[in-house]
Amino acid sequence: MASFRKRGCTCQKKKKCNCGATWEFRINVIDPATGKRHQPGGSGYKTKPEAEKAAAEMLTQYNKGDLSASAKIENVESFMKKYLDNVLKNEIELQTYEGKIAIMENHILPHLGKIGLQKLTPMQVQNFINSLMAKNLSAGTIINIMRLLNQTLNKAVEWGYVVKNVASLVSKPTYKVKKFSVWTKDQFEYFLKKSNSSRVYPFYLIALTSGMRPGEITALSWDHINFRKSTIRVERTTVWTKEKGIFIKETPKNDASRRTIAIPQTTVNFLRELKVSQEPNELNLIIHGRKGPIMYNSVLNQIMKEDVSNTGLPMITPHDLRHTHATYLLSPPPFGLAQGLKAVSERLGHAKTSTTLNTYTHVLPNMQESLAEQLDQALNL
Repeated sequence: MASFRKRGCTCQKKKKCNCGATWEFRINVIDPATGKRHQPGGSGYKTKPEAEKAAAEMLTQYNKGDLSASAKIENVESFMKKYLDNVLKNEIELQTYEGKIAIMENHILPHLGKIGLQKLTPMQVQNFINSLMAKNLSAGTIINIMRLLNQTLNKAVEWGYVVKNVASLVSKPTYKVKKFSVWTKDQFEYFLKKSNSSRVYPFYLIALTSGMRPGEITALSWDHINFRKSTIRVERTTVWTKEKGIFIKETPKNDASRRTIAIPQTTVNFLRELKVSQEPNELNLIIHGRKGPIMYNSVLNQIMKEDVSNTGLPMITPHDLRHTHATYLLSPPPFGLAQGLKAVSERLGHAKTSTTLNTYTHVLPNMQESLAEQLDQALNL
C-alpha cells in the first residue's frame, strides 16, 4: 500500500498546477527481523505519476529485501560518516581522505547533514549547489563537493538505504580550467640569472627545465639523478597530512607520474657541482629544510615570493613554474619549442593526454597558426 500527498499547492485544486508544488509518498512495510511496521517514502516529485513510479520501485525493493528497513533512522550526516570511515578510508590516500573529511565538515553537513537520507530531495540538493555558487566558490570546488555527495548517495543506493541518488538529478556548474600565470622565455631566463644566489635556486632550475611538480622536486634525492644519462627519475612526492605531518610518500600522484625525465646538460652540470659542495643531510635530499629534513611548501612559497619581488617580474607560484615549462614546450617558435602533445603529457606525468590538452588549450591556437605558416612555406602550390 502507498499513500500520496501534494505539498505546497496554491492553485486551489485546479486540474493543472503551475505553482511549483511537489508530490510525496509513503509506503507501508514490515521489517521481517523485528515485525515492526515502517512507513518510508520520498518527496520532491513534480508529478503524481513520478511519485507513483518511485513508490512502486521502493515497495518492490523492500519486498525483494534490497532495501534496509533501518534506513529510516539514517540522516545524511550519519550515513556519510559511515561511508567515509568504512569504505573510502580504505580506498584512498590519507591526504585525499583528509580532504574528503574537510569537504564533508565544511560544506555538506552544515546544509544537508540533519536531513533524513530518505527525505533528501533534488530541490534541497539544488538549493545546496546554489548556496555554494552564491559564496563564489569555483566550479572545480563545487564539483569536488558534489562528487563526494554523489559517491555517498550511490553507495546508499547500493546498500539499500534509498531507491535512487537524488543528487544525480540536479544541474551542476560547468567546470572551467583554473587560470594560471606563466613567464615568457625571456622572463624565466632573467629570473634564473637574478635568483642564482637563492637557497632554493636548485628548485627553480629543476622546475623550469623538467616541469616536475613541487612535491616531486622536494622529494628528490641524489639517488634519483643519473648524471651519465642526464635524467631524473620521479618515484615519490612530499605530502603533508594532519595525522602524520610532512613526510615523503614512496609513490607518486598516479602511475603516469612515475617517470624518467631527460634534463638539459646545463642542469646536469649545475647539479653535479651542487652535489660536491652541498653538506650531507639525513635523507640525502637535493632540496632540504632547515628546521627539519624536508622543506615545507609554505616555506618554499614564501622564499619564492621574496625572490620574485626582488626581480620585479609578475608574481607566480612554485607550481606555475611547471606551467611555464609546459607552455614553453608547447608554444611555437620563436616563443617555444612546439613539442608534441603526447611527449609533453608524458614529461608532465599526466595520466591522460586530455588533461594536458584541457590545461594548456590556450596554447593551441598559436600552434595551429604556426603549423599553417609552416605548411605555406613547405608546400609549392
